[in-house]
Amino acid sequence: MTQLEKPIFYGAVITTPDGEARVICMVIDLGKGRRGFNYVKIDTTLNDLKFAANDTYKDSFQNQLRGLGSAGDVSNDSNIGNEDLIRQKLLEAYGENAEIKIKEIENKSLLSLFI
Repeated sequence: MTQLEKPIFYGAVITTPDGEARVICMVIDLGKGRRGFNYVKIDTTLNDLKFAANDTYKDSFQNQLRGLGSAGDVSNDSNIGNEDLIRQKLLEAYGENAEIKIKEIENKSLLSLFI
């Protein structure tokens, strides 16, 4: 077994006509070209109640992230960069018209996402 690379962290600000959200994504090298993506919603001004677990809840990336506050994904496509994959998943969660700004968090403090 080889030593995998350290995780890479990204911060994203998602803006929609209804408000905005901030999400952190940790990307983990799973080996053999596979990457794991762990998303955590930090805060939001959006009303995400309709995505929360209830009697009609259906498991989806959108419902996990917006309703439960965290979601995961795995990619086997090594031809697409981390930021592009993150953008695709956030568009899936927040809608194709969302404006998404992503940056790598070099200073691992949460504060660097908001400065």
